Amino acid sequence: MVQAGVSPALIGRVARLQVFLGKARNSAELTERRRAQDRERKRQKSSEISAIPEANDAGIAPRNSAEAGKVRTDDSQRSKESVSKDSDSQERDSQRSKESVVARQKRATRLVEGQKINDQDFAFARTLNASDAEINAAWIEFVDYWIAIPGQRGAKLNWPATWRNRARSVLTKGRPNGQRRQPKRTVHEAADDLLAKMRALDAEPPDLRDGTGKGPVRQLPPR
Repeated sequence: MVQAGVSPALIGRVARLQVFLGKARNSAELTERRRAQDRERKRQKSSEISAIPEANDAGIAPRNSAEAGKVRTDDSQRSKESVSKDSDSQERDSQRSKESVVARQKRATRLVEGQKINDQDFAFARTLNASDAEINAAWIEFVDYWIAIPGQRGAKLNWPATWRNRARSVLTKGRPNGQRRQPKRTVHEAADDLLAKMRALDAEPPDLRDGTGKGPVRQLPPR
């Protein structure tokens, strides 16, 4: 190269460059071999882990593939049961939520002054053999009583049931077997009835008989 006119300094630089490139190539090859070795070790370790059979609930590994399959089947069954329990729990929570919404929607109410009795409540009172006047009087007393009760105690969820209970207590009071009681008579009415019965006895004297009903009683002759 000197004979060709190349300076010694340039020749030295080329030589040093060749040495540097050779070292770089060797270093790259060494790095690649190390990476390949690392990948091989990881692959082998992964294979060894996958070959280890799964343990059961007691932490004991199965001895063969049949036991390993049984362990996986049991795990799958437990997983299905867990999902089923979760589903049942969610359904119960949903049902309780619906019941809570219905309870909130159905709130207690109060009677208002002058409220009229409806046909259904009136018909029930008629089954107790009560007259229209008695039913109306009992209803007015019922409304007046409850509108005078203050606060939440005067509110009910089921007014028809409350009325039925009150009607049974008031409209059948003093009646044997639920029959309609006779209206109370005044003293003058009772006296008039007594006088009428006495007049009837005076107008029609009793027919005296001998006890057999066949003929009049024979009178004894005077002595």
